[in-house]
Amino acid sequence: MAIGNFPLMGITPMMDFMAQHYGKTYKPNTRETVRRQTVHQFLDAALIVANPDEPNRPINSPKTVYQVEESALKLLRTYRTDEWEKSLRTYLTSVETLKKQYAQETDKLPNVLVKNDFFQRLCFACRVSDSI
Repeated sequence: MAIGNFPLMGITPMMDFMAQHYGKTYKPNTRETVRRQTVHQFLDAALIVANPDEPNRPINSPKTVYQVEESALKLLRTYRTDEWEKSLRTYLTSVETLKKQYAQETDKLPNVLVKNDFFQRLCFACRVSDSI
């Protein structure tokens, strides 16, 4: 079940999207690296969900797909708009974030999420998806 027009996407289509929109081409044998070093972080931060169409599908299945989590999608679509600050406050109070998880463990975590270039690109991708 897709959220709005935002598609379910596997690792390979994500890599294709990155190549098309950001000029970053990954070799096919780097799928596992992309999953572990990028997608896994977004899962931990509750920005995306795995297999929303079939929650019982094993995460290591070749049919595994991901989708931007609904409240995260609403937030990302407000990036660089007048609604961003309010949306961000609402999101951070309503969702357990990676920042909160790590803060409990380390007692400190720099606010890198909003300054992160990949995060900004994800925001762009959410806007692009409106036209898909």
